[in-house]
Amino acid sequence: DLNKCKNKSDRTPKVKNQEIFNLQMKFMDLYNEIINILSGKKGVLRQLISGRYNFSARCVIRQDPSLRIDQVSLPYKALVIVFKAQIENILHRMYNISFQEAYDRWYKATSNIDPTILKILEMIIEHGHINPETGEEEPGIPVFTDRNPSINYGSFQQAFCVKINTNDYTMGVSLQSIKKQ
Repeated sequence: DLNKCKNKSDRTPKVKNQEIFNLQMKFMDLYNEIINILSGKKGVLRQLISGRYNFSARCVIRQDPSLRIDQVSLPYKALVIVFKAQIENILHRMYNISFQEAYDRWYKATSNIDPTILKILEMIIEHGHINPETGEEEPGIPVFTDRNPSINYGSFQQAFCVKINTNDYTMGVSLQSIKKQ
């Protein structure tokens, strides 16, 4: 510690400033080395994780004991934004309104819960996906979850959205999905 030097000559401003400068230079060398290592990520990891993605959302996670390990619940607002095109198309076809009117209705639903759009999202979840093993239709929208740091085992998982959170902006995950730190 620079402030606890025993020698009086080491406590002079000139010596202290030189030591601080040396520490800063070592820090900058370390910082540059870390940046060079991280900017050099290549291959599958970089292709999977880096960049921007359409149809994605960020959510704070919370435990939901009612979910299986392969299930999640997502916030209403995230689902409304991710399923924008499907919602507009369903509104246009089912309610015989123009695409502009469908867009306006969707846009208002991004701020306040619209019961019709909530029913559309529930219908999308109910008719979720086809199980490849049985060929049967099963509820749940296939989603990928990515928890930082992405290089840890189990941080990138595939699950099915089976519920909509209308009370908060969190993503519910099963108790088994969250490891104790």
